[in-house]
Amino acid sequence: MGNPTPDNKMPVFVTLGLVVVGVILALVLGSGKGLLIGGVIAGLGFFTSLWGMWIGMQQETQGTLGLSILALLASLAATGIMVVWGIVKLVA
Repeated sequence: MGNPTPDNKMPVFVTLGLVVVGVILALVLGSGKGLLIGGVIAGLGFFTSLWGMWIGMQQETQGTLGLSILALLASLAATGIMVVWGIVKLVA
């Protein structure tokens, strides 16, 4: 066995940060295009959460893997809601 590596939760924080920034942008910019922009930014958290899951699997730590999965679900939920709502606002 090699040296143990510290538990790295940075991708989880980056994902949740992108979700928060996306929601804030959607609120500040308003309906329609603002929701779409916020949804895209929140959707970028998808990639960082996948990176966090990979790190969790490599380190064999359930904490990082579990938090990354929750961050992924938060990112997907925020993205889905904002993009669908933004499309509805633009069409209506």
